[in-house]
Amino acid sequence: MSTITPFAAGSFNSRETARMFVEMRKSAETLERQMATGKRSDTYSGLGFERRASLDLRARLSAYESYGDTITSADLRLKVMMSSVEGLEKIASKTRSAAMEPLSGIVDATGTPQEAALARNNLAFAVEILNSDVNGRYVFAGRASDTRPMEAYQEIFTDLRAAVAAIVPDPTDPDAIITAVTNYFDGANWRPAGSESTPALGTPAAETADARASVTARVDEGQSVAIGARVDEPGFRNLLISLGALAAADETQMTQEDYAALSARVADLLSPSHPQPRDIAMDLGRAQASIAAVKERQEASSSLLREALDDVELVSTEEAAVSLLNLQTRLQASFQTTAILSRLSLVNYL
Repeated sequence: MSTITPFAAGSFNSRETARMFVEMRKSAETLERQMATGKRSDTYSGLGFERRASLDLRARLSAYESYGDTITSADLRLKVMMSSVEGLEKIASKTRSAAMEPLSGIVDATGTPQEAALARNNLAFAVEILNSDVNGRYVFAGRASDTRPMEAYQEIFTDLRAAVAAIVPDPTDPDAIITAVTNYFDGANWRPAGSESTPALGTPAAETADARASVTARVDEGQSVAIGARVDEPGFRNLLISLGALAAADETQMTQEDYAALSARVADLLSPSHPQPRDIAMDLGRAQASIAAVKERQEASSSLLREALDDVELVSTEEAAVSLLNLQTRLQASFQTTAILSRLSLVNYL
């Protein structure tokens, strides 16, 4: 008599069943890891076709971070420069106002007129400002930012006094004093070796020389902002000549009328008809505005890119928990079904 043998595991596609259980177990482990880390995968390969999007988004974010570092550095530099130039503009404004007033007639204990003493203090302050640096880089040195753009005040003042004293025949002549001081600042003695100078007027290089372009900051793809400045720009130079003339004039030889005439020429040199520090401040202000606009745009773009990257790389823990619960239910049902089939026989079937 023939009999029906009990269901054998081998008669069922046990290999496929085992593979199914392994895959389901791997899926469960993946979901458990996602719940713990909040990430879809620990590797790019685990992202599947989305890995290309992840790499692209990360590359773009990295570029923005690099530009962000440049923007931060440039912004700090410009803030220092703006503060410095505003200080120089205040000196220029006060010097012009004082030069248009009658002489006070006040002298200090050394016999120095009040106006000359003030000019010397202001010249020393202007030199200190123009030798400002940010993290060891001199901001008014053009491309040669590792070299101090001006000599120390005392050396400059000594040279100016010598230049005025050498005027022949009359070292008290206001026009001659202005000329001597101008010639001094046209020369190189007030600049340390290695510092950058503006090309001489009338030369081919002078036609393309741009102090602002001496330093540029690349703030975005294909976009750079000019943030350079040099101490020998006309706006700074006119102030230095004005202060130098008032400071270097020999008060022991000049009459009040001579000094008043010199003050009048200084007032003209510091008038709006000549380049002033405020002109440089306007250029730097425009550079600040450009950088601020780029920064705002990049921050908005970075925010969108991070959201897109999160969609690619991150997973909702609630979503992962629901998926894991469903998978566990399916896995339990599959185990139960397989267990029933493994015990199947004709007796059980009937």
